Formats: sequence, C-alpha cells, structure tokens
Amino acid sequence: MFAQVETKNTGQRHTRWHTMKRWLRDVDEGMNYDPQEHANALIKLLSRKIERLEARVNEIEEKRAAS
Repeated sequence: MFAQVETKNTGQRHTRWHTMKRWLRDVDEGMNYDPQEHANALIKLLSRKIERLEARVNEIEEKRAAS
C-alpha cells in the first residue's frame, strides 16, 4: 500500500534576514546551553520518580503482609 503525502505551500519565503536571525538565535541558544543544568533537572525528575515507586512498593508490601 502506498501513502500519499500532501504538502501545502503557503507562499511565504524567508528572507535572508529571517534566515540569519533564526541561525543566530539557534547559535545563541546553543551557547547558553548548560549540560550540568540539564543533568541536574533529569536527576531531580528521576529522584521524584524513585520516591513514588518506593512508596508504591511499600504499599504493596504492606498489603501482602496484611493478607
């Protein structure tokens, strides 16, 4: 079976200025990227998930002990 992909041309063309502005924005975001900040955010998220999982495991163990 073949799938047909339809594209829509909006007629907008980016000027050189828009292209340069977008490129500069991307470079600026790349320069401001802090890998340690990203790692810290992931560690925080994983810690919260671990706490929730530990709480669920404790609940299950308590239910098993009560049975």
